[in-house]
Parts: sequence; structure tokens; C-alpha cells
Amino acid sequence: MNDGDNNIKKGLLKSTSIIGGTQVFVILTGLVKTKVIAILLGPTGIGLMGLFQSIIDMVRNATGLGINYSGVKDVAEAHDTGDSARISIAIFTLRRWAIFTGLLGVLVTVLLCVPLSNYSFDSPQYALSIAISSLSILFTSVNLGQVALLQGLRMIKKMAKVSALSAIVGTLIVIPIYWKFGIKGIVPAIVISALGSLVVSWFNVHKIEIKKPDLSLIRTFYEGLSMVKLGFFMVISSFLSVATMYIVRSYINKQMGADAVGYFQSVFSITNVYLSVVLNAMLADFFPRLCAAKIDKKSSTSLVNQQLELALLIGSIMVVVIMVLARFILSILYSSDFVYATSLLQWHMIGVLLTFMVWPLGVLFLAYGDGKFSVITDAFWSIVYFLLIYFGWRRYGFEILGIAYVFATAAKFVLVFLITRRYYDFTFSSINTKYILLFAFLSLLLFVVVRTFHGVIKGVLVSVIICIVFGYSLYSMNKIVSIAHIIKKILKRNA
Repeated sequence: MNDGDNNIKKGLLKSTSIIGGTQVFVILTGLVKTKVIAILLGPTGIGLMGLFQSIIDMVRNATGLGINYSGVKDVAEAHDTGDSARISIAIFTLRRWAIFTGLLGVLVTVLLCVPLSNYSFDSPQYALSIAISSLSILFTSVNLGQVALLQGLRMIKKMAKVSALSAIVGTLIVIPIYWKFGIKGIVPAIVISALGSLVVSWFNVHKIEIKKPDLSLIRTFYEGLSMVKLGFFMVISSFLSVATMYIVRSYINKQMGADAVGYFQSVFSITNVYLSVVLNAMLADFFPRLCAAKIDKKSSTSLVNQQLELALLIGSIMVVVIMVLARFILSILYSSDFVYATSLLQWHMIGVLLTFMVWPLGVLFLAYGDGKFSVITDAFWSIVYFLLIYFGWRRYGFEILGIAYVFATAAKFVLVFLITRRYYDFTFSSINTKYILLFAFLSLLLFVVVRTFHGVIKGVLVSVIICIVFGYSLYSMNKIVSIAHIIKKILKRNA
């Protein structure tokens, strides 16, 4: 490994540690919020909340035009030029389009509130609630635009600050609402917490000195077309994923009722939250770097491999811990009622490991502006996932949700690799090939152990596997940056 590669890894690891540390704080804050909500609402309330959130996410992704991703690309590329005029144009274009897409989301939700209520709840009685909840789409759209601005400018510490404060504000908002109103507080909580996050991001971003450009609304429209072009594919891609989750939740509701939706929602939430610890932390610096490196396929391949290496080393630890403690985590985060979903969460952890493998490769599609490949691969995942659930439900029941998640993600991994190999000359480095085989084997072995063995034998085998994963991951990360040195700095700072 040359010094240049090692320095890039150190930079990626540093930004990952900043955002990742914040994500851990966000999770710890969320533990309190999630636990209280689970106690106050129960599985039925969690299921209803999941359905409402699915509707909002589906519409927001459909009308958001993907500018929270494509906007990062435009701001990052402008930032790399050092041209202050171009930077300010990119920023103001992003801001205005964020407001426009948010308003569009509100309009669409209001117009479709009755059919959405009929399909989701087999009744029009929730139409007004769906219409009111659409305000969160506007607030979230503008908020994501602010976060995209910070990411494009590589203001990692400010991003971390916004994330942490938003978590605190969100918790302080929703707990009193659910305490007072119970299930009736779901919609107010969704709207007001989205507004709280917007206030936090706006307060931090407005302090950044940005010269206002001479930018008319007509020019804003044309300047934003490049974002919309890439964003169009991101809209379809995101919409497919969110719509699939919406259809799956509705299907579960029809098969087993709202309680089962709540169990599924608990696992889905845990999966997404812990994925965000690694993926959001890495995306903060990785995506802007990759946008700069895309002109050279060799450089982009090297950067993806470096990011993949970190994803596997950090992510594998998380996967084995959650797989072993799945029952305990569900009980602590939610309640004892949710341990029914233990098996599903264990299946999901295998899928999470596969996601860590496929994610850095998929970011290449965004960096090269080839959004069509994101659509193809996400559509492929959605189709495989739903078909496995639909045709496997009679035989496997609730557990097919986990089985489908793993096999759909594995199929997507193969497809993404074939596309990146064909169009970007991507190949796995020898070290990543070794990591993929090693961590996949250990995770599958642990999966079999926790589901097959009991008592002392289970305890011994689990301990050995976890020690191997922890030991090897930390040993490998220590080659990149001295872990002992980092610990000494932290202790010295707190002394």
C-alpha cells in the first residue's frame, strides 16, 4: 500500500468517525424515543406509524426529483473549482429546487389522500390525516437540501452537529405528543418533528457566508436541469424502494394484521438505523471524493475499494453483535411483544452485510451521472424481493420477509458488480476479495449457530466467532490508523 492510498483511507476513516460517532449518539437518543413510543403505542401503533411514514416517504421520493443526491454532486463539483460565483449559483439553485419539490409533494399528497387511505387502510377515514401529514414533505425536502449543501461543501463537522441536534429536538418533540395523545398523535408528531429538523439545519446553514448571486427564477430552472436529469433516475430508484416497502407493509397488514406490520416495522427500522451508522458516515466524504475522481476509472476503482474495505471492517462488527443480541435488542428498543421478530432481524443482518458490499459500488452510478443503472438495479431488487414474499408466504409465513431480503440483496450484488465491471472497469482488490469471503463465511456460520445450538455449546461457538471478527477487524483497521493513538488523544482531551 502506498502512502497516498493510506492517506485517503485515513481521511475517509476520519470523516467516518466524525459522522459515525454522531450516528451512535443519534441511535442512543433514538433508544429512548423508540422505547417510549413502543410502550405508548404498542405493535398496532407502530404498524400504523409505519404505514403513514411509508406514504409520506413514497410521495416525497416521487416528487423530490432526487435533488438531495444530485445536489451534492453539483455543489461538490462547483466547490472543487474554487469559483465562488459558481459555488453560490449551485447552492441557491439547490435551495430553490428543494422548496419547489417540497411544495409539489404537498400538492400530490393532498390530491391523492383519499385513494391512499383506501388502499392502505381499506377506508377513507385517514384521508384528512394523510393530507395534514404532507406538510412534513415540505419541511423534510428543504431540510435535506440544507444537509446536501453541507455535504457538497464537505463541512463534515457541521453535518454531524445538525444530525445530533435534530435527534435531540425530534425526541423532545415526539415523546410528549405520544404521551398526551397516543395513536392520535402520530400525524402531529411526524409533522412537528420534521419542522424541528428543518429549524436545526436552517439555523446552522444560514451562518455560512454565501454571496447571493443574480439568479432569476427562470435561470434557476435551467441551472437545476442537470440536477433534475440525474435526479429523475434517483426519483424512480427511490420510489421503487419506498413503494415496495409500502406494498409489502400493506400485504402484511392484509395477511396478519397491524401487529405483524409493527413487528416488520421494528426490524426494518433497526436495519435502517444501524445501516445509517456506517453508510451515512462514509457517504459524507466518500461521495464528493468520488465525484472528483470519476474522470479516471483507475482512481475511482481504487477509491471504491478503499471505502469498501472500511465498510466491511466496521460493518462486520455491527452485523455479528446484532445477530447475537437480536432478541435482547428488540425487547430493549421496543418491548417483549416484539421478540416475535427475532428471526427476521437475524436474517436482515445477513442482508446488511451484503448491503455493505454492494453500496460502495452503487455510488459509482451517481458519481458518473448514470442514474439509469440505479433504477435498473433497484427495480431488480424490488421485483425479486416482492415475488419471493408473494410466492413464499404460504410455505414460510412471516419468516419469508427475511429470506427474501437476503436473496434479493445477494442478486442485486451480483448485478451491480457485473455492471460496474462492464462500464467502469471495476474489480475487487485482493484484500477486499479476502474480506468478502472471510466475513461472509463467519456471518453465515454465526447465523447457523445462533439458530441451531443452545446452552454451553452455543455460548462457546458464538464467543469464538465474535472474537475472530472483532480481533481481525480491529487489527486490520490498526494498520490504517493507530487505534491506541486515537484512544490516547481521547483520554488526554477528557483528562
